[in-house]
Amino acid sequence: MTKVVLKPLVMMLAGAMLAVFVVACGGGEEAPATKAPVATKAPAPTKAPAAAVEAKEEESMGGSEAAAEATAVPSESTTEVAEATKPSADSGSGVYDDLSNLLGLEGYQEKWGEPTYGGIVKFRTNVPVRVGSPWGAGSGNSHYELAQMMTRNSLVKPDPWIGWKGGLHPELAKSWEIGGDGLSYTFKLRDNVEFRHANDYDKFDDLPGRGELFTCEDAQSHFEFIGSERWWDEGGSISLLLDTNEHTWTCPDGPDGFTLHVTLDSGIPNPGLLMMIAPPGVYGIPQKEQREYILEKYPTRWMRTGEWSAHVGTGAWMPLDITPEIVQKVQRNPNYFKEGLPFLDGYEVHTIPDPATAFAAWATGKIDIMGHGSGSMYPAQVEQALRDFPDKPIVPNSYWGARAIAFNTEKPPFDDVRVRKAVHLVMDRQEWNGLQRVGDSDMYAGIIAGFFNAQGEVYNPMGNSYEEILSWPGMRQPKDDDIAEANRLMDEVFGAGVRPSDNFKCLSRADDTSTNACLFMEDQISKHLDMTLSLDLYDPATLSSQLSACTWVFAVSVMPGWEGVPDPYLRYRGYNSAVKGWKPCLGGVDPGLQAQVNKLIVDMRSELEFNARAAISQEIERILYNEYIPAAPMEWMILFHGTQPWMKGWWVAHQAIHTGHVQVPERAWVVR
Repeated sequence: MTKVVLKPLVMMLAGAMLAVFVVACGGGEEAPATKAPVATKAPAPTKAPAAAVEAKEEESMGGSEAAAEATAVPSESTTEVAEATKPSADSGSGVYDDLSNLLGLEGYQEKWGEPTYGGIVKFRTNVPVRVGSPWGAGSGNSHYELAQMMTRNSLVKPDPWIGWKGGLHPELAKSWEIGGDGLSYTFKLRDNVEFRHANDYDKFDDLPGRGELFTCEDAQSHFEFIGSERWWDEGGSISLLLDTNEHTWTCPDGPDGFTLHVTLDSGIPNPGLLMMIAPPGVYGIPQKEQREYILEKYPTRWMRTGEWSAHVGTGAWMPLDITPEIVQKVQRNPNYFKEGLPFLDGYEVHTIPDPATAFAAWATGKIDIMGHGSGSMYPAQVEQALRDFPDKPIVPNSYWGARAIAFNTEKPPFDDVRVRKAVHLVMDRQEWNGLQRVGDSDMYAGIIAGFFNAQGEVYNPMGNSYEEILSWPGMRQPKDDDIAEANRLMDEVFGAGVRPSDNFKCLSRADDTSTNACLFMEDQISKHLDMTLSLDLYDPATLSSQLSACTWVFAVSVMPGWEGVPDPYLRYRGYNSAVKGWKPCLGGVDPGLQAQVNKLIVDMRSELEFNARAAISQEIERILYNEYIPAAPMEWMILFHGTQPWMKGWWVAHQAIHTGHVQVPERAWVVR
């Protein structure tokens, strides 16, 4: 059997990250002195002028002591970039995108060599590519919002080579300050960033915003739009939503100025605020007049099938062409504010639903990157690749979703918690995880959302312990007692030996990753509960409306953890029935239990002391998995990204956690 060595994936809870957030250069240390680059355009290949350094292994961070210290209310602090490393006034290039020292940056891998310009990278997705909303209605999923990640920037970002462990760095904001009470943030914005200019692909003559300077009013209006009624109508989701009614965004120097201020009106510090606004999906900032023009002139969700050239962002890439359901193409933005970037001429996102076809395309070099979200390489494909294509890098990465089969608690018989519990009890997680292995390696990422086994590294800052979870009903081994208890519960509900005669359907996206979960569920409940189940398959767009309609009883889903952020409050808040955007189809939960969960979630929002916060988190988790039971959990997913040896400057250690799906960063290049 082939053994895969999996590098640790570093995750940090929001509180523990606060200490990093308050220093833009990361870790609280002064950034190394490097001369800022002179502003130059770089359309032709050049060599990066710094010496290479040894690639550094990912280091694990976090832990209760560090987290406890970091969750204290921050003292007044500044994240102004160290004077020696500030970008020149005319370059617009941040310290962490400084081409004069690119090969000296942490995370650079010597095997990449020196960057070169040019080339097109082809990326495979298993879901249909579509236009996507230019104002961030979703959370960055490839089939709707990949264009946002390509064409827009957020205020701050993690470094694309080292991920969250390196803290957050300047993007559209060149620096920021946090008030001494932790209730205000002041962002100093770059004053030389332009929204993309018109190109030959543009279809609108009257669309405003092209070539306009990015100013405070663009950021302010976007943050105010998020959480509005129209934003929800456009498909807004709670998964990456700030509690926007608790934040006031202002422009102290006027709308055309370059200072943005936010006050937390709740009076409660939010240690996860900076992390929440880092992903470019929801928080990539569009041009104000452009968004207003689209919202006024076109109907709700027009951009789902509308014109892609309406995307007017600040990003490294700009729309080139799209054939919906088949391929998206982007090209290099020649006016990008980071001089010399991106290296690539562009890249393409190809929809290839069939995993065998996609694998063949990757194996023969027709696709440069394969594997993201539910489009990950399968274990058998990984084993074949390790055997037959040893020169092709395969990068394992823990995904931000915990696979589960959800119950519609509003539909009989699953409005009875005893039936939900019976199904949950008979699910054999160890058997399922065994099916996900590659050789003799531990390829799966964990058991449930609270415990996260980050590829060999125990990550459990606020959840119950691994040992505790494995003692819970449904999680423990052997299964005999749980199966007996499940059948006792079913007898209690339906009568001795009587079982529902319905042929239940499992709502799923029509791809193997999703359908396999339904098929495993069918095997478990037919074998142990004498219940039947069949597949109910839909394409991604139709699936979304089917899920919202709540006509289903079983559905492939995720447990609390989908948001991809380590702060458990952000994972749990979707289970608070008192907030807008709470998870649909959960109306059948016992009102008393729902009220208890609601209160715990509210308590967790206001509790900043680490140990107390952790205790609340553990209680919410225990209730969700043992009493509430919104789903039968399976495991945290792990992805296998197949790349090509000519891909350089591309690393996925954090990207799936950052955006939900892989993107091609501006630092990537190819050497074919």
